[in-house]
Amino acid sequence: MNVTCLFHPSTYLNKILIGTTDGSLELWNIKTKKMIYRFVGWGSSVSCIEQSTVVDVVAIGLVNGTIKIHNLKLDKTLISFSQETCVTALSFRTDNSKPLLLASGGTNGRVSLWDLEKRALFY
Repeated sequence: MNVTCLFHPSTYLNKILIGTTDGSLELWNIKTKKMIYRFVGWGSSVSCIEQSTVVDVVAIGLVNGTIKIHNLKLDKTLISFSQETCVTALSFRTDNSKPLLLASGGTNGRVSLWDLEKRALFY
């Protein structure tokens, strides 16, 4: 298992979230240098992580093209999407306008927009 990405969740003081090649996530306290929690994962390497506009909720991109919207506090996947290629980038719409969107990029050069309320491809 190797580290594939690092992320600091909003409001998580002294904590980082580590994505790994086996698809798991680890939440570490960087002050105490101890792992706090291990998220089992989804069986594909984590390629990117992005904070949503909601505390405790992140988007996780996987090498197999899967996108997970996951509540860290509850360790529960809320929504899943799938694109054709490895997820290279994720970004939430932050202007509080409708529809609520998540943009994803892939190794094929495409950008997809996902409607979070309808749980479907927007564009």
